[in-house]
Amino acid sequence: MKNFQILIASTNKGKIAELSELLAPFNYKILSLADLESKPLEPDEPFNTFLENAIHKAKYYGKMTNYTCLAEDSGLCIEALDNFPGVRSKEFSVACGGIENALQKLEIMLKGKENRNAFFHSSIALYFPDQDKILTASGQDHGSITFPPRGRQGFSFDPIFIPTGYNETFAELGMQKKNEMSHRSKALKDIIRQLEKL
Repeated sequence: MKNFQILIASTNKGKIAELSELLAPFNYKILSLADLESKPLEPDEPFNTFLENAIHKAKYYGKMTNYTCLAEDSGLCIEALDNFPGVRSKEFSVACGGIENALQKLEIMLKGKENRNAFFHSSIALYFPDQDKILTASGQDHGSITFPPRGRQGFSFDPIFIPTGYNETFAELGMQKKNEMSHRSKALKDIIRQLEKL
């Protein structure tokens, strides 16, 4: 399926930039919420799984705007903290007063814990309001947590996450390298494969 518009249902500039970069090779016109004259209120993320939240957001914005809508929910899952912050990653960051404070809080929570294994999870939903049809996909990237935070090329928890097989954090590797392997790119590539079959 080519030559149609996709609305990225996010206000997160870093996430929009990554998704737009990944979609760039294809013939889709990409819009974000910032491009809309009238912006719908941001919905809650009430569910306990990434996929349910992604579906909820895609359907909400799709029905409100009548655009084919791509929504993503993602988070950092830390083994030693029972996969916290996980699906509550955004809430955790907001509750801490921003990502820098959230990273400091995680460092305190992990003090004395040897297990630094972690993974990023991404679930993406693409909703077609005219057909009431939805495509979904998920991806993960495993690695470990490091402190202090390193790198300036990422966003969110990127400065403390080292993907398996690398010595650099996502924020040190930069968007192009991250997009070759990340949880978000894995999920989106799956969505694109499904789209190409329509």
